[in-house]
Amino acid sequence: MFRAEGSRWRMEALENLKVDFFRFQRFALVGGVGFIVDAGILHILSMFMEVYIARLISLVFAITTTWSLNRKFTFSFREKNLFLEYTKYLFASKFSAGVNYLSFLFFFYILSFGSIFSLIFATSISMFLNFYFYKKI
Repeated sequence: MFRAEGSRWRMEALENLKVDFFRFQRFALVGGVGFIVDAGILHILSMFMEVYIARLISLVFAITTTWSLNRKFTFSFREKNLFLEYTKYLFASKFSAGVNYLSFLFFFYILSFGSIFSLIFATSISMFLNFYFYKKI
């Protein structure tokens, strides 16, 4: 009796792990698109303004892009009110965006990495936080 329950539990755990693995792959692909949007806007805006301001603006565009793509391809959000869903997504993004932004400033100003390399490292750090938070929406 206990063996059957333990076996069923292991099978469910493995199935959940497999689903999360494929979901994470889609999440990473969407994140790659968001990264391209982020890097492109950062690069263009940093020619006209301070990089820390350009980064804030590019981050908003990246979050909006990933929300729309994750909504369609990665997570099955159930909120019927799109504004409320977007607000929840932004709220979930708030902490990881702060980590992303502070990491970016650290890599750019303290370690003197270029803006794109700083963006790569900061985005990599926050990607795992985002995946965890977005699964909870």
